[in-house]
Amino acid sequence: MAMSRATQRLLFIAGAIVFVPALLALDVSSALARGWQFESRADSVVLLASLVAVGLVLLALALPAGRRLLARRGPQLALLSVSLAFAWLLAEFVMATVLASRISQPQHLSWPNFEITFHPDSTVLPGISGPARFQANSLGVRGEEWPARDQAYRILCLGGSTTECAYLDQGEAWPQLLADRLNRDGAEPVWVGNAGVVGYTSEQHQKFVEQSPLMAEIDALVVLVGINDLLKFLETEQLQVDRAAAEALLDYQRPFWAKTSTRELARRWVNVYAVQLATHYEDPEGRHHIVRRQERQGAEQHRELPPLERAIDEYGQRLHRMAEVCREKHVRLLFVTQPVLWDPALSGEADELLWLGWGRAGTFYDQMALRGGIDEFNARLVQVARETGVPLVDLSSMDGQLKYFYDDCHFNELGSSFVAEQVADWFEEYDPPLEPRQITRQDQPASEG
Repeated sequence: MAMSRATQRLLFIAGAIVFVPALLALDVSSALARGWQFESRADSVVLLASLVAVGLVLLALALPAGRRLLARRGPQLALLSVSLAFAWLLAEFVMATVLASRISQPQHLSWPNFEITFHPDSTVLPGISGPARFQANSLGVRGEEWPARDQAYRILCLGGSTTECAYLDQGEAWPQLLADRLNRDGAEPVWVGNAGVVGYTSEQHQKFVEQSPLMAEIDALVVLVGINDLLKFLETEQLQVDRAAAEALLDYQRPFWAKTSTRELARRWVNVYAVQLATHYEDPEGRHHIVRRQERQGAEQHRELPPLERAIDEYGQRLHRMAEVCREKHVRLLFVTQPVLWDPALSGEADELLWLGWGRAGTFYDQMALRGGIDEFNARLVQVARETGVPLVDLSSMDGQLKYFYDDCHFNELGSSFVAEQVADWFEEYDPPLEPRQITRQDQPASEG
């Protein structure tokens, strides 16, 4: 028996309403079948909301009152659904074409002209006081706009969160203090930029050295490195090549909607401006450190690290490559070791500040195991510096000293000042003098330490 035109119209309206929710539900369900797992609350919310929307429309079709409601309000709901779908597709097109360069975060940089102010709680992050302004220039580098190429010696500082210094004010982060010291004591103007990004390892540093156009515009590169290479390996127990393969598999498993530009933009907005919705992102007061510390204190802690030899060898290879590329590009490279609070003589007060060292399956490594691990990574850095002739600033004198840190490895105001002084001392002792263009465009000798 043929359906009436009214029934056909009702089914068409219902189909238009649930078209997008049904596609999303199918997309996520297919990804789950491929082995994907929810990566955030948003993923589960999308699936739940989609299933609820489809279920409500099917329920409405099954009930006389629901069919009457669909006949009366359905066209407006269908128009809304189609409009939202069109708006999403249009937004994806615009972000993938017109705005691609503006919404994509450049390698190792912040968004251009990005600004945010933190208000760290000194009871949570000891040794830090007052608001912390984070301001990136038009390049996406934390710091001032750089002078004309021949008007100042340009130094760029590369690293993870211990270089980024997010909870320190613009003028308290060690790269800016380095600039202040060199400009106070030196004859030639010096510009120092901060390109530290939380979580970045030597893998990202190597990519920056090899690919970033900024390498052609700077005279020297200071790299504070090691801690994230250790922590990333402990968290996954995978080498970089294995992690790359795992990430490729994950990208295949992910639902289509999770790869969209709008979803990525929303995720970044949440991470930066709505951190209260996340668990392990930097909130304005730093109070998520309390949660992190409680997790560590309540978790099982291992006293022995997994074998590090292969991870350290891979780390050393990346450092060698960075030295090689910097020499090819005539950029003066300076390595800096990573100091930590971990120490055999650590007091109970200091131990309560620790939160790093995740292992697999929600476990942690104790601070003595971690200290042994970072000592091995720092030793390899020293070895590579010696083998390549790259100069090195050793900050091991800071190890275990509570006055310099607010947690495992992040510098408070005094610690940041100490780092800046040590790096500045090296630059002031360097011969020949710091001069833009002339140094960077001459071939560097094989050994300059």
